[in-house]
Amino acid sequence: MCYYLALPPLNLYLLAFLVPVFWTLYVQNAAEQTNPDNKRSGFKSFASIYLTAFVFWISSIYWISFPHPILYLALFALAAFLSIYWVLFFYAARVAVHRFKIPAVLAVPLCWVGCEYLRFHLLGGFSFCALQHAFYKLPLLLQLANIGGEYAVAAWIFAIGAALAVLFRRKVPAATPLSEKIYEKTFYAFMLVFLLLSVLVHGFFSGLDFDISMQKPLPNPVKIAALQGNIPLTLATAADVSDKTFRQLADLAYQAAKKDERVLIIFPETTCPIPILEFTGEVKPANVGLTEEQADDWRRQLQEFVDEIQTPVLFGCSTYQFRDSETPKRLNSALYLLPSAVCRLPFPPRYDKIELVMFGEYIPFSEYLPDDFFIKTLCQEAGRGKDFTAMDFSAAGLHPSALYFTPNICFESTVPHFIRQSVVAQATTNKIAVLINLSNDAWFHGSRQVDQHLATMVFRAVENGVWHISANNGGFSVIIRPDGTIQNIGSRGQAKIVEGTIYPELHWNTVYQTIGDIPALLCALAVLFFVILPSKRRAALAPAKITTTTHTQ
Repeated sequence: MCYYLALPPLNLYLLAFLVPVFWTLYVQNAAEQTNPDNKRSGFKSFASIYLTAFVFWISSIYWISFPHPILYLALFALAAFLSIYWVLFFYAARVAVHRFKIPAVLAVPLCWVGCEYLRFHLLGGFSFCALQHAFYKLPLLLQLANIGGEYAVAAWIFAIGAALAVLFRRKVPAATPLSEKIYEKTFYAFMLVFLLLSVLVHGFFSGLDFDISMQKPLPNPVKIAALQGNIPLTLATAADVSDKTFRQLADLAYQAAKKDERVLIIFPETTCPIPILEFTGEVKPANVGLTEEQADDWRRQLQEFVDEIQTPVLFGCSTYQFRDSETPKRLNSALYLLPSAVCRLPFPPRYDKIELVMFGEYIPFSEYLPDDFFIKTLCQEAGRGKDFTAMDFSAAGLHPSALYFTPNICFESTVPHFIRQSVVAQATTNKIAVLINLSNDAWFHGSRQVDQHLATMVFRAVENGVWHISANNGGFSVIIRPDGTIQNIGSRGQAKIVEGTIYPELHWNTVYQTIGDIPALLCALAVLFFVILPSKRRAALAPAKITTTTHTQ
């Protein structure tokens, strides 16, 4: 319950510290209840943990079922899978504490971070509802993320909770000398003070550096207009509301351009109803009943729109890619178009989404399913993009220097290692100063999902030391500073222009960009060690069965 209440949108963040307190006490429970060798009590214990986790996940990610009733199956399947990580955590933590005698204040955060690493990576990963997201509105406490990613913030929360549990509820044998008891209490008290002060001091000075920089007269600001729509979507109505959504956003774009022509206008994901047609293989337009002019008509229509408002636009649209088959591959794309008068690019830069959403953009093992299988008929599968794309502010005359932004689409912004890679992979040739996310959360009807998605984007800004902007239909369009402060944000359920001024030159390299997820990976390996090794040792040490033979005479 504390976990659920701590998360967005309720954000009762102080309850986040109680979660590791209770969980540490559970790990340190009586030996007969926690000993992994006790199979009967162990099964009951882990079954209760699994059921509790299942209820938590169902109540936290119920929004997965909103696009179509059939997705209730996906909801229950995902909740059942995610619940395994809680069992894995408790088992690994108990083994670490009781079998390997590792202090709980180390074992509990280590095992939790290891399980979170596995959750974020396996089977495409799922990073919503991390406990550290409870603090996304408190930039002072988030600056650890620029050292170790959001894993570092999670480790800090669990270290504090474990220290509190050990400090106030630790059972000390009666024969322990009083001086030793006092020393132990003092040690954990100092540990708590150190954990709190170190993070507060680091957060204060990190924020202070940014605030001092913002107080100086900064050159070359870039004005941003992130459009926010509010038209809901379902799989049954998506085609019907496409034009309506674009008209709403186009009206907002006209308003933004009237205020200032030197502004980058950002449309949400897949809200442009004009598809890009790309013929790059053996298939030619004539093979699908099109002329060359018709195949290139998308460029003319979108260019006319951009030239009319005389403002660079980042469109969220679909690309149909014809190569070696007359059946096109659909890509979820971000297209950067400039007014003809200032265009300095031979081809409009385009980013194609790489990390796809299961059951939304791809179906696992779909090649083994019949073409008329009901899930395949509901889900229009998308192809994967191949490369990250750097888009230049200076090409549109928005900035005199060659500073770049890189787009990401939809739930890609929730994946820490993916966003880090999008920045680091281009760092040698392009200075990525801004992340721009294009999302369409209208599928989830203003539920908890939009708050959970917003929280992940705040962490991506801090981890990489860059500005993070999102244009969202049905969710929050937002401008986030590199220190995690939300500079401007739309209102829930409203169509709005989220405007702001950013300074691309004000960004920095972070420790997390250098080391990535290596510390979290080591924690994950430790978890697997705690789980696998004891079972092997028990099997090796198990007494051999004695077979007796009775001879009859």
